[in-house]
Amino acid sequence: MIQIPTDTYFRAAVTAILARGVSVREFCKITGINRASLSKFLSGPDSGVGVKASWCSALCLHYAASPAFLLMGHGPAFVNMRQ
Repeated sequence: MIQIPTDTYFRAAVTAILARGVSVREFCKITGINRASLSKFLSGPDSGVGVKASWCSALCLHYAASPAFLLMGHGPAFVNMRQ
């Protein structure tokens, strides 16, 4: 599977959120992302699971992720980190 940059940027943003102490369960409950799909995605670039637009939207809405970062890797990952 060819990994697109959005996968890399999304993975970095989620990893930063989880590093702040948010559990995968809590993250998925807040964002509405399927926990099994997210866990498989986070297992690595060869997981066969790619980022969905709805995942990026949820990350922006609930965690103030920067759309420019998620799509192109430009600027800070978060506009104003909540939690």
